[in-house]
Amino acid sequence: MPRFAPTLYCDGAAVMRQVIEVNGTFPELRRGDHCVIPLNLARGAFKPFDMLVDFLSVLDLVAFHHHFVILNDVVDGEPTFVAEFTNTPADFITKATKIGYSGALFDKADYRKSPLTDYVGGVVYKMVPISPLTEEQRDNIVARANKYLARARGDNFVTYNIALRNCETIATDIMKPRSASMNSMDSMDSMNSMDSMDSMDSMDSMDLMDSMDSLTPIIESEKEKQVKKTNNPIENKLKSRKNAKKCNIKENTKTDEKPLKVTGGSPQINFALWNIFRFLLQCIGVTFLFRATADDSWWRTGLICFISLCAVPVFLQSLFLFGNKVHQLRLMWLRGTLGPGSFKHLFAKELFRMLLVGFVSTICICSMPFLMKSKYFGEISWVTATVISLFVYFFTNLAYSILAQGTTSIILMTCGKKSRRIENDILPSTKKRKED
Repeated sequence: MPRFAPTLYCDGAAVMRQVIEVNGTFPELRRGDHCVIPLNLARGAFKPFDMLVDFLSVLDLVAFHHHFVILNDVVDGEPTFVAEFTNTPADFITKATKIGYSGALFDKADYRKSPLTDYVGGVVYKMVPISPLTEEQRDNIVARANKYLARARGDNFVTYNIALRNCETIATDIMKPRSASMNSMDSMDSMNSMDSMDSMDSMDSMDLMDSMDSLTPIIESEKEKQVKKTNNPIENKLKSRKNAKKCNIKENTKTDEKPLKVTGGSPQINFALWNIFRFLLQCIGVTFLFRATADDSWWRTGLICFISLCAVPVFLQSLFLFGNKVHQLRLMWLRGTLGPGSFKHLFAKELFRMLLVGFVSTICICSMPFLMKSKYFGEISWVTATVISLFVYFFTNLAYSILAQGTTSIILMTCGKKSRRIENDILPSTKKRKED
């Protein structure tokens, strides 16, 4: 089956690949796969807007995605379901009328089981695992997802929080590698509890039958002893305590459940927080730019503060993202998750992103104070310099993403036509020998 070119997640620590849709389904997907779609809070409300978001995602311009886990293999004629934190616009409005818009915004989604057909016609990406999943790992992933769904149906699940417990957090927690003992405990927890209750009930019934048989011949002789014991207040008090303790143990085995601990992270939130922090530093830095160009005595101090707060964060972000991406790509290549072609493609793409986006943006920001004082360029205004300093990194990254994705699409289409033309020109005997 042909595949699209891989692309990197927002933090550069994961690789995702667009899944091909065939006749209204995604035959490539299997149970336990971690999938994402472009984040669209109004999905389904306006079809042209959905198409626009999907188109921007194909151009690698959407950094945030919605996550879900596949529950069963995609088979022709059988429905496929996913586990996700989701909500429809109609459900959101219904919840908002009950608890208010502020409460619905921070608890706007429910963990539920949804059909995969909801995403037919859109762009779906599959997150490439660091190591290929085995059949046992897929079964354990589905078991954890079903366990969370059972908790959610019983109103014993964590509430949605856009920053702490979102769709990415739950999906990451489900997909996180576990030890064999933890997987067996997750999959056998409910079965063991039911078996233990059945065994306790059977033991109690058998003990009761044996005791009744043994007491039958001596009931008359024991009547007086039983009367004495019931009249003893100390023994009655101890007996009532023991019975209450046994009842509490049985009730706890039936109803008590350990609180759910979600340990998955949210790289999207970290990515958003870092970019907000960097933008705030740049906003502070442009104030020093105005002071440096307005007062000559502040030139050196203002220039140093401006470069430190505006240019250095952009430069460090480019270097850090490139180093993290190269490290993760190398690990996936060594583990066999990525082939040599995908590895070279992503490495070259991120290398030129660092050179053309990170370095060019840093140079543009550093040149703003000198361009403001240069008469050759007409002494550009502080407003123009501020806009360029704050948004040059964003627009440069935007232009590079469009250029890189467009070039990749053209190369893939050209190579596809060329390969089909070569295959048609091959003689039948040669073609058969090649297939063999």
